Amino acid sequence: MPIENEFKYPLRLSREIIGRLEAKFSQKSLEQGYLPGDGRVRRVIEDGAASCWFTYKQDTEDGPVEIEAQISKVDFNRLWPTTSNRLSKTRFSFKEAGVRWDVDFFGTLSEPYFAMAEAEVPKGASEPAPCALIADHVVACVGRDKRFTSKKLANREHAQAMLAVLHGR
Repeated sequence: MPIENEFKYPLRLSREIIGRLEAKFSQKSLEQGYLPGDGRVRRVIEDGAASCWFTYKQDTEDGPVEIEAQISKVDFNRLWPTTSNRLSKTRFSFKEAGVRWDVDFFGTLSEPYFAMAEAEVPKGASEPAPCALIADHVVACVGRDKRFTSKKLANREHAQAMLAVLHGR
């Protein structure tokens, strides 16, 4: 079971950062909903092809464990009506200096309401500095602050409140 070691960086929204990422990387569209308990289902559309996933995350004494499995579109469609905290986001993924980065724009890419970069590093590694591509848009490094989970950021009011908190720092 893989131990997850991720750090989060809320970003200042601008057309500039979106354009910068669009010019360098392909994008994925994600629709995600949370099942009762700790599971979630996600539909990912990349290059016109859709794939569906089930993910389970659990905190353990060794760190968060994430188990992800591809599921059929039929199973996704069966589970989707049972989900809550649904969200849509556009993701750009890339590696820089050995760190995997996912940059998510919540809502639509033309009208996002929140942006977040996540760095995934090996177990035990410390929080990396923001990569050069996004560094000038980082509002704060929030580490693993639970207020910044996608499940919570699915709520636009919560996302806006978190931005207000960050700008008040």
